[in-house]
Amino acid sequence: MIVSSHQLKNVSGPLFCETCSQLSNQFNVWWTDGKNDDGLDYCNIHVECATCHNEVLHKSAVGDIHNLDDAINVLSQ
Repeated sequence: MIVSSHQLKNVSGPLFCETCSQLSNQFNVWWTDGKNDDGLDYCNIHVECATCHNEVLHKSAVGDIHNLDDAINVLSQ
């Protein structure tokens, strides 16, 4: 899902793509989720440059992600 940089403003400051050597205005945000061996839900959230697809941020958390708002909330914690 493509999001603008202002939607991610509380994540960790401006997101810089080392491959493009620039601050990007758009990012792809996607996530995977599942259950670990103990039966707990988990998620992995990825933020990548929309231009070159280089991953600029990755975060793991306990719990399910149901939508983009959930993903942005986890990224901003």
